[in-house]
Amino acid sequence: MQRFPFVASIAAQVVEAGRRLAVFVRSREGVSTIEYALITVAVIAIVGGAIGLLSGGFNDLFGDLNNELGNAVSNMKKAATS
Repeated sequence: MQRFPFVASIAAQVVEAGRRLAVFVRSREGVSTIEYALITVAVIAIVGGAIGLLSGGFNDLFGDLNNELGNAVSNMKKAATS
């Protein structure tokens, strides 16, 4: 009597999944799909890197804008109470 009977079933499923993956990769559709996936990953990496590089500039821009608007509101309040 096997102690873990489900292990043989899982092993068979893993082997079958590997066989299907090998067939998929060898087919032309599989190659196209993998190429598109790699292109997508590259585009995401480039966009992510660009956002990372530009985020400091955007923070400075909006920080300056916030300060200028705050100063304008403060000056308007002073002018209204004078």
